[in-house]
Amino acid sequence: MIQGKNIICVGFPSWEGDYMKAIVQILSVLAQKNRVLYIDYQHTYKDLAMSVVGKSKAPLTRMLGLTKRCRTIRLTNHTEVKVLTLPPVFPINWLPANKLYRWLLHWNSRRIRKSIQKTAERLEMYNPLVINAFNPTYGIPLINQLEERLLLYYCYDEISHAQWCKKHGARMEAAFAPRTDAIIATSEPLQTSKSSYNEQCFLVKNGVNIQLFQQALGQKKQYQVPDKPQIVGYLGTVDDRLDYELLEFCVQKSPKLQFYFVGRVTYASGKARLNAYENVHFLGAMSPEQLPQYVAQFDVGMIPFVRNGFTENIYPLKINEYLAAGLPVVTTNFGQLTDFQDIVTIATQPQDFLQALLLEAHYPECDEEKQANIQKRVAFARANSWESRAEELSQIIEQVIEQKKEEFLVNSPQSAVHSV
Repeated sequence: MIQGKNIICVGFPSWEGDYMKAIVQILSVLAQKNRVLYIDYQHTYKDLAMSVVGKSKAPLTRMLGLTKRCRTIRLTNHTEVKVLTLPPVFPINWLPANKLYRWLLHWNSRRIRKSIQKTAERLEMYNPLVINAFNPTYGIPLINQLEERLLLYYCYDEISHAQWCKKHGARMEAAFAPRTDAIIATSEPLQTSKSSYNEQCFLVKNGVNIQLFQQALGQKKQYQVPDKPQIVGYLGTVDDRLDYELLEFCVQKSPKLQFYFVGRVTYASGKARLNAYENVHFLGAMSPEQLPQYVAQFDVGMIPFVRNGFTENIYPLKINEYLAAGLPVVTTNFGQLTDFQDIVTIATQPQDFLQALLLEAHYPECDEEKQANIQKRVAFARANSWESRAEELSQIIEQVIEQKKEEFLVNSPQSAVHSV
């Protein structure tokens, strides 16, 4: 793994929160041997106002500079990262791409740039590796502003199909990605599509926190009580990726199965549709550290996604999380899942999905067979650990740095003199 580097990540999501984030996980590993500064979600004046009236939660005192904007977060792997809260900016995503949008973007960018530059200088983070994590809008104005030795674009979703940023995101990505030194894509479809922007487009798939989700195996016995109902579990956001028609079919046809949804809800109508059934339970959003105690209660993990332009580009975090906990997995055929075809059940029809859930939840395995299957799943997930992914990313970084050195030598004035 790379070591001794200064890494500045301009993120889209907040570092902390109630769901797993790929960029946070991989940076947590890199932080063991490198200095990491993470630029947190860029809150707006709207966020500020909503928090003041109690309708939202934003770090008001840090945003306003009443407390230190840059804080140290100590991680469970006995290392730390610096996380910078930026001053508030104008909300512009709702605007059309007109003169006002461009003026406000310029104003926001200058405000953000000054805050990052000031913090990086104070922390003596010179010549950093800059990773832009799915934030091309503010990637463009920061190019060459941090004296970076390398600029990477970390792309984990198809931005043109992302509801929250598709209005400007695709256009900004098309302008930003070709100007980076390399693109890191988290799925093969993303790598294929983003290669049109930059031939230096590499694949680093999502991983899993093995140590965290293996805790579920150790906790499982305490939930093995007489007459325990069979539980089908879902980890993740309850949003428009879910196939609610499929879920309603399964819930109706299998009233003895209990369906647990662990995660935040961003699609209220979907939740309302399923909440009408007694065997459906929404447990709410949990911090990553809380997840093992819920996964330990699952008998099978499911991924009931629809197939569309967004989900086809996903490499789902939850599939390896289920496997790391030793769970059988049933998923719809929503994307490119060839990596998993020998370890999970991929169902193409609603009836097949339901039958697979029933089979896995009630499968009468003997103890030896059950333990063998659990170990097989855990071993598969371990090969996809975030430590493995950090190694892959490190090799790419070293490769691209070396290429830049060679290009510099070839194009340097001295090289031109020698060639004459």
